[in-house]
Amino acid sequence: MSPKKILIILLNSNGDCLYGTVIAKQIKEVDYPECHLTWAINNRCKQSIINNPWVDAIWEVDTQKTLTNIDEWNAFLNLANQKKKEGVFDEVFCLQIQGDNILKFDGGIRSSIYKNYPHPVTVIQQPEIYLYPEEVDRVATFASKHKLSHYNDVVLIECGPESFSSKLHPDSIMPVLEAIIQNNSSIAFILSS
Repeated sequence: MSPKKILIILLNSNGDCLYGTVIAKQIKEVDYPECHLTWAINNRCKQSIINNPWVDAIWEVDTQKTLTNIDEWNAFLNLANQKKKEGVFDEVFCLQIQGDNILKFDGGIRSSIYKNYPHPVTVIQQPEIYLYPEEVDRVATFASKHKLSHYNDVVLIECGPESFSSKLHPDSIMPVLEAIIQNNSSIAFILSS
């Protein structure tokens, strides 16, 4: 008997896909240990799952922007369901909080993604990212250059998320961070946008 062919559909965004790595581990380690797991992901978000040992294949989906619009979503969902009918996949797990899955949205991204998977999540719910050695080296160089080991706490702040219309912007957050640092110099803030 050949191994089951499983498809995860979680196209975007980077953070959501990182949460989805827990489901990939659940599938490969507990629910379908001998399966071949393919992950359908927006080509702009694939770095969240590259090198993940639980993912056997990546199906890159081209979209106009980092976030999939509803027309792209519906077209891809139809294609994936057609592939299942043709026997390319035995199971398709649509984890993305879009389309009908929006009905399971409980206010939290992680918990809502988990609710879109039909089995209990029993593995440790720690998202995992696997970096290339040169990426690890670049992070170490950045940390050394900015002397991050000298701080008790290092906080990363995302200042340009595309998933929500956040007003958090480097210009708006800087006065707040400067006030915090003035009272506690053992904290370092890294702004990402």
